[in-house]
Amino acid sequence: MMVTKFLNQKNYKLNLFLLFSLIGISIRVWISQFGSNFDFTMWQINLDLFKQGKSIYEFGNYTYSTPWIYTLYFLDSISSPFFENISFIKKIPGTFYRFKIIIFLSLIDIYIFYLLYKNYSLKIGLLFILNPISIILTGHHNAFDNYAILFGLLGVLMYGELNEKITLKKLISIFLFGLSLSIKHILFFFPLWWAFKEKKLVNKLLVLIIPYFIFLITFTPFLPEDFQNIIYKIFYF
Repeated sequence: MMVTKFLNQKNYKLNLFLLFSLIGISIRVWISQFGSNFDFTMWQINLDLFKQGKSIYEFGNYTYSTPWIYTLYFLDSISSPFFENISFIKKIPGTFYRFKIIIFLSLIDIYIFYLLYKNYSLKIGLLFILNPISIILTGHHNAFDNYAILFGLLGVLMYGELNEKITLKKLISIFLFGLSLSIKHILFFFPLWWAFKEKKLVNKLLVLIIPYFIFLITFTPFLPEDFQNIIYKIFYF
């Protein structure tokens, strides 16, 4: 009876979204108590090096551009005595620092779920938010692929149709895709396909130049000192 009333409410789509978002984030936090893999260990080591002013590219095992290390630094700076003293969070390997990473990545998963739900269907959104692979990657591995995928998805959705006049909205979408490459370069070759599909020369040049330019300039805080280390850790890797 309560379920029927819930589904029949005027804002049932919003209610469904909130319900499955809560389920998704709860499962991700729950699974985190069963350990972590090498990724989280690296997030700890690289952040410690960064806070000490040492090179994450020379001394750490860091094979990405800079946005993720700054994100880790920001998350580490957040203090909440209430959550830090919760017994369940204390039992999570990595304690409150890891809990913050899991919540951050889970919120990104929820945003992706929202975009899929809004632009496609609830079924497609649920295939993502309740997918065991998504749950394990966020809750156990703490992999941040979804961070890059979110900006890539936003960029593609905002860009709209190919082979049309470049507008401010399209430029913003290309910029977002550049952020995606900078966060994690899992879609590194996508602009090549994107440019191939465009027919107008100016469109081809913009979708090629802007994303890769943004990717390159995110390394500037570590240049020129770390130039060789970046070449080795990023491009050779």
